[in-house]
Amino acid sequence: MSEHHSIVQLGWVRNPESAVLPFLLGDASFILSISWDIQEYWLNPEKVTRLSGLLARFDGRLCCAISDKDDVMLQFGKLSACDSLEQLADNIAMPLIFLDQPLVLEPVDVPKPWGREIWFTGMEARGVSCAEGIPLPWIMSFSPLHLTGGPWTEPILLKILDPLAEEVFGDLYFEMHENKQEVYVVTHVDPAAWPEGEGCIKLGFDPSVVKTYESPESFLNAYKAAVLEYRGIRQTIDGLLDLQRTTLSLSKSEPVPLDTLKSWLSKVPQALIDEEHKKRRHMDRFTYMNRLKPGDVIKVPTLVPHSLQHGVRVIEFQSPHYERYILSFAQKVLTQDHWDTEEALKKAKLIFATEEVKVLQEKEDCRVEQLVMFDSFQAIRIMLEPEAVYELSPGTYAIAIGISGEAICGPKQLLPEQALYIPACSLPLSISCKEKSCLLIAQPITR
Repeated sequence: MSEHHSIVQLGWVRNPESAVLPFLLGDASFILSISWDIQEYWLNPEKVTRLSGLLARFDGRLCCAISDKDDVMLQFGKLSACDSLEQLADNIAMPLIFLDQPLVLEPVDVPKPWGREIWFTGMEARGVSCAEGIPLPWIMSFSPLHLTGGPWTEPILLKILDPLAEEVFGDLYFEMHENKQEVYVVTHVDPAAWPEGEGCIKLGFDPSVVKTYESPESFLNAYKAAVLEYRGIRQTIDGLLDLQRTTLSLSKSEPVPLDTLKSWLSKVPQALIDEEHKKRRHMDRFTYMNRLKPGDVIKVPTLVPHSLQHGVRVIEFQSPHYERYILSFAQKVLTQDHWDTEEALKKAKLIFATEEVKVLQEKEDCRVEQLVMFDSFQAIRIMLEPEAVYELSPGTYAIAIGISGEAICGPKQLLPEQALYIPACSLPLSISCKEKSCLLIAQPITR
């Protein structure tokens, strides 16, 4: 190895951040091997995983390799002279992840009774998102300050919501959040579900119906009564469907294919089906349907019940909170055995203001819009004409996802519904395109 490179083998350390920062803050070339424990609290049950990592600055490039295999430290201990990054990768028999450029996020499909979610930065027992083949939290735990621009926090959640195109079966929970902040950007409206090209989101309560009641309290009491009536018929039907699950030895919390569910429903007495339709229509008359078309942005207010409707595909950025109140659902809720209607209505807003998208930059070849400015993060939409360039400034990490065209983020391509994790240490970053392109970027807000 060149005399300008040093090999440092630290073994196990309690705090990887404090061990690697002295190397990261300098500009000398080095190869560092290290081992540390990560508390994977998002798993059920939680567990402590011992990780081994190699961090290197070689020819001005910053890269790493991370593994949970027991023999990796022995492999790192046999590092010999290296004249190139390729030789370094060969010597450790592992791919190198370059931290001075965006990292490709790998989607995780999560089935839902209404369709599916596609996670890009999720960290749950149901799925952990990866970047360049490595679990994202493993990478972030190496050196949060250098990679994220701040202390360890869960990343901004990036998802695609992909509901089924059929009414009822593809309608999401009518739910409310007390702390979670989220924004939707509509990317597709299924013409089979919405022939006129506009879909819907159920957003709060219908002001025209609220006005027909003497007071907000009387409105909420009437709505609660309608939900309780529907809940009764819903439980009866779900109990019959659970018998079908038992016959097939399926878990009561396991999603089933739509055709299977329809087959089960065909065996439910028609009188119950008719009663369910009647009570659901009565319950839904209290809520407001907001029209949506591709490109629309919905900032979902806290304490406002909402339900994306069937056949409307959206990209969602949200704060990493997992709380919610389910007010109602036209199917069985698989993740809990109760609804939270009464508790939610004690806090729900009947009146709320919608926010317009704010234009931050308007040039002939580049338009930048601020979609939201939440407490913990902001999200922007960047629209570029051919050959335009946008400079993403230094600061915290960023998460980018393509909407249309083909954006180039540093050396990485970004196509529609592809996503990148952009480490803080890779900024500033030039974003360009050869053809007209649109992308979304979310970044944490530092106070």
